[in-house]
Amino acid sequence: MSGINVYRVPLGSYECNCYLVHNTADNNTIIIDCGDGKELVNYIEKNNLNLNIKYGLLTHGHFDHTM
Repeated sequence: MSGINVYRVPLGSYECNCYLVHNTADNNTIIIDCGDGKELVNYIEKNNLNLNIKYGLLTHGHFDHTM
């Protein structure tokens, strides 16, 4: 069965809410507001998520959303 999984991951010292929107049908994933790339990679690896990161979206240019 296919669907959409949404993961909320607070990242960085300001705990910016980053979202992973994962389409299970094609395994493509969109990252929204990746506040800390290293922390996000650690989260993905720790939770054994096999995600094909296809797109990134920044909602605005504050540093805690764009690091």
